[in-house]
Amino acid sequence: MTQTAKYLVFANLVLAVVFMAWAVGLFTNQEPWPTPKAGEGPKVEGMVAQLQAQIKTVTESSNTADQAWGETYVQLQGTEKRRADAQKYYADLLRSIRTGDVPDIKPPVQQLAFNGLTVDITKRNGRPPVTVNGENALSVAGYHAKIQQALNDIQGAQTEIARLIAESENLTKQINGVPPREQLAPTLAEKGLRVQIREQQEMAHNLRLEVQFLRSPLTYYTLQRDQLRQRQAALTSRLGELGAATTAAAR
Repeated sequence: MTQTAKYLVFANLVLAVVFMAWAVGLFTNQEPWPTPKAGEGPKVEGMVAQLQAQIKTVTESSNTADQAWGETYVQLQGTEKRRADAQKYYADLLRSIRTGDVPDIKPPVQQLAFNGLTVDITKRNGRPPVTVNGENALSVAGYHAKIQQALNDIQGAQTEIARLIAESENLTKQINGVPPREQLAPTLAEKGLRVQIREQQEMAHNLRLEVQFLRSPLTYYTLQRDQLRQRQAALTSRLGELGAATTAAAR
């Protein structure tokens, strides 16, 4: 017998002993599938009973999980609906603050209403308005329009001021006059209203003096004499004409 054969025989012997020990162990420690009858010694529960108990526990857990899942799903649907409503509410609030054209949110900028610690998204109107310097706050578009209106008013005021300044300059030139031209008689525009008024006042003063002079007795006598002389000269001339006409008729 060769050395290899000896090793194989020895290995066969070892395996036989191992398998025999395994069989003896299985036989002496077999699992009690059914629950044995009650007797002396420790109570033993069969594998079938254990598995049935596990199935019952798992079934109850499954039913509880299904019920919890159903209730949670209903709560989830409600939460999703509230989330959608809240998103629409916040979108309307932002649009109202930006443009102010949301029909059922007037005034456009209002304070938030709280239901406990959460925002009450059902109250879209009737909330206290946000005030700035004692006035209701406007939307962003409203402030833009107000700023634009203020700019237009400022531009209009500036245009009116420029017109008034130009008109004042023209009136000042009319009153004070303008620099005269060289070596030419000053015109009325160059003299100005003040000089013209002063000249008119001087003329009126001279006329009043002349009137007073004409109203004196000497002036009256002088006028009467001049008138008599003119009348005498007219009569003499008329007599001469009549005499010449008579002579011509006699011939």
